[in-house]
Amino acid sequence: AATNSMVPTTLRYVVTVNNRGAKPVSDVLLTNVLFRAASVLPDSDAALMDPAALMTSTNSGLTVLSATASQGLCFVTNQTVRCELGDLAGNASISVELMVQAARSGVIYQVAVVQGAELDPVPQDNRAVTATSVWALPVLTSFSPASGTPGTPVEIHATNPSGSVEDNNLDRVTEVWFGLSLASFTYDTNRFTLVAIVPGDPNATGGPITVVTPVAVATSA
Repeated sequence: AATNSMVPTTLRYVVTVNNRGAKPVSDVLLTNVLFRAASVLPDSDAALMDPAALMTSTNSGLTVLSATASQGLCFVTNQTVRCELGDLAGNASISVELMVQAARSGVIYQVAVVQGAELDPVPQDNRAVTATSVWALPVLTSFSPASGTPGTPVEIHATNPSGSVEDNNLDRVTEVWFGLSLASFTYDTNRFTLVAIVPGDPNATGGPITVVTPVAVATSA
């Protein structure tokens, strides 16, 4: 399941490779591929992803800061981490820690695939997928009209921290407040704006406009 975070943020992944059999496994290789999708993918699609095919994909906004294994060595190439873990004894495990910086909104997928020199009788559990939803808090820029009586529709404009209107994440807003009053609102998919109705409540005047997302709030100056 996807978790939520704000960008820019540093994500920590811990991948544990277990040998549940009694016999040792030699030349264990763990491949981790990270990529950013626009939205959550169906579980079936994520589970069938081929890391080799993802190595050439565009992953703007993702940086692998470090990769550390409890045994063996890890090598980072863009968003691909290849860990040569050596031999793994029976009923033993090796852990790998990844630190990844995400600078753009989206769903960050981490796909881990492990293999050894010997034939695995149960290959189905050699793959793991983690999804993390990350987004930037909207930066409120303007309102039209700047003021209005109860019932007036007010268009709320915003950008993301980099100045992009299309990626302003107003579509993730769950609540809009005028002062201390909750307002009804809709999202305009063509203009990337919110249209909120001024509440008929004295507490709606004289205060800031606040938009609420699942992880934080943005308030007008």
